[in-house]
Amino acid sequence: MSYDLSIQSDEDFSESARFDQIEDWLLSVPGMRSNGGSGFVLDRPDENLWMELDFETSCSGGDDVLFDCVRAHIPHANLGDAPEANYFPVLIGLADRLEWECLDEQTGEPLRTE
Repeated sequence: MSYDLSIQSDEDFSESARFDQIEDWLLSVPGMRSNGGSGFVLDRPDENLWMELDFETSCSGGDDVLFDCVRAHIPHANLGDAPEANYFPVLIGLADRLEWECLDEQTGEPLRTE
């Protein structure tokens, strides 16, 4: 079981983004690394943090890979007591860079900073 969140432009996934738009920013996040061709993982074992980011690909061509949604999965065992401090800033930062919204899949509500 995991705590799941989505980053997307709207409920119709009407906008796409290029992977290279956010790759450098993601790799600057402490503990973030590539996890195959279309994903990243936040791995900080000393803090018991783990989050997978999966990029849903809408199409590809040449070197530019397009995606229209980012799915974040945080195992409940790694959620901890402060996901709003440990995970949400990364997700909101990514959503801001894409000019999209981050949604809490459990509630269907947008994720907001306090």
